[in-house]
Amino acid sequence: KASDALKTQIAGNATTSAKTHDHDILGFTSLSIVISDGAIDYLKLQNCLEESIIKVYPDILVRYKGTLWSKDGTKDVQIIMQGVFGHVEFSHRKDIVSDSDRISTLVFIGSIDRPIDGEKFVTLRQFLLQVTKNCKIPSS
Repeated sequence: KASDALKTQIAGNATTSAKTHDHDILGFTSLSIVISDGAIDYLKLQNCLEESIIKVYPDILVRYKGTLWSKDGTKDVQIIMQGVFGHVEFSHRKDIVSDSDRISTLVFIGSIDRPIDGEKFVTLRQFLLQVTKNCKIPSS
């Protein structure tokens, strides 16, 4: 069953929309995050996922994927994110020439509402929402 879309304030008047979907049979939930108000530093995102989640909780995320609006120097690029359990890859897809491609969509499938250790975060969902916010490239 799909739940209602969530809106999380991330900076000024910018918002990240997040939507969840339950996979009751397998016991997993999906979290979809869409960011349209700024590019994502995909290397920072990769590091956060690998160091904070994949190495510490290798079984918590079953699948993750997405297309990211990012930067290569001054050029806007689209990056593909693919991951399964403890492995994640980011690859350059194309240079962005259209405004419609200036959007990031990330999907995480796993134990999204599982509590995780840490002082600031209670669940993986809260951690992923915060990480995507922190990985935005500041506007110049």
